[in-house]
Amino acid sequence: MASQTLANLAVIEAAASLPVLRPLIGTDKSEITAEAVRIGTFETSTLPDQDCCSLFVPRHPATRAHLADVIHAEERLDIAALVAAAVAAAERVRSRSDFEREEHVAHDLAAEARVQPVA
Repeated sequence: MASQTLANLAVIEAAASLPVLRPLIGTDKSEITAEAVRIGTFETSTLPDQDCCSLFVPRHPATRAHLADVIHAEERLDIAALVAAAVAAAERVRSRSDFEREEHVAHDLAAEARVQPVA
């Protein structure tokens, strides 16, 4: 399914039991690329490798999915096993912005420690 068509976005929203967050929905490719460069993930995202788009997407994806078909396909999934596998394979990756934020906090705390109230 080509999930970014308006019809498919509506079907996925209807099929999902939790809210689907789409922080990049109104962002074009150049803006997404600039943000990836800013947060330090662009190089990793451009490494040559097979991804889900090339491995699992059919040659002619559906652009107008039907809710019943999506629900039926999801019913065949072992969600508990998939979640367990995802959790087991999870790893924490700290971005450059995480380190920058920590440096600012440390700097602010050091500045506060130097300021002494007048008695």
